[in-house]
Amino acid sequence: MGEVMAKIKRSLLLLAKAIVATCAMEAFAQPADEDVLWSSPEFDVTVRDVKWYMKSPITADGEYLWEQPQKVQRAITDLMTLRVLEVEADKAGVMSEEEKQWVASYRVAMAAVSRYVREQAMGMMESVDWEQAAKEYYLAHPDEFVEPEARTVRTFLLRLHSRTEDEALALATGLAPKTLSQEDFRSVVLDNTEDEAAGDGLMEGLTVGQTVQPFEDAVFSLSSIGEISDPFVSQFGVHVAQLLAISPERQQTFDEVAAQITEEVKQKRWQEFNNYLRGEPQRSPPIDVVELADNVDALLEFADARQRAFQKEQMRAIEASRP
Repeated sequence: MGEVMAKIKRSLLLLAKAIVATCAMEAFAQPADEDVLWSSPEFDVTVRDVKWYMKSPITADGEYLWEQPQKVQRAITDLMTLRVLEVEADKAGVMSEEEKQWVASYRVAMAAVSRYVREQAMGMMESVDWEQAAKEYYLAHPDEFVEPEARTVRTFLLRLHSRTEDEALALATGLAPKTLSQEDFRSVVLDNTEDEAAGDGLMEGLTVGQTVQPFEDAVFSLSSIGEISDPFVSQFGVHVAQLLAISPERQQTFDEVAAQITEEVKQKRWQEFNNYLRGEPQRSPPIDVVELADNVDALLEFADARQRAFQKEQMRAIEASRP
């Protein structure tokens, strides 16, 4: 009974907190975009500025999704700092009005192009049959979806800290005669391995390239289940391995890799669509966009001549600096 009452009290407490939170939200008025957060004779920082600066998402109802108060506070402080430094930069005359206008125009163009390309690419993505695209990729690249042969072995290790290599080889030979059963070999491993992390020495799903070369050579030279290798040496010490299972190389089915392929194809197509859209004006300029070739050629020739002259000036300066 006591546990039931405790659960009821806890549920009522959670409900009360939810009601309080809801009422608290309703108690706060939505800030107006024009509300000023920082003010000076030279600038204001408004709620609208913070919204544009943070670029948080908008709900389906058109409501701005504010982030955590700490992030909002940071954005407000960043904007105030930016405006103060902008005023100081203006006083110092670091940019002409013409340059300001060009930078503003360029940044607006870049932002507009990025948004336009993103929206157009999203529309192109929605028109793709992704299952069909994934199947086409799977059929065109079968070699990418082959599981290599894998082997499961059990092994023990004798380290060389307290014995010579010959002593370790002799000990391993005595511990693991070729006639040992799988269960007996496991007992040998449990009683004698000096690999602290090995447990019973089971290593599953080994493929080419996963282990050191001496270990790989020994394991993949075994041909029958239960076969025990000769002792072999690696940089870790002396090993003996017993083959427990072989999983042959196989072609993965489409269903096994469909999700992986779809994700990879989506990423590739997204980049392709973006590159295509950004390069389209170069491939096929609008009919009313005309290149004034003579002016372009004149500019390129001047740039080339100026570069050559600059290089000559550098060479003369180097020659003059030599003793």
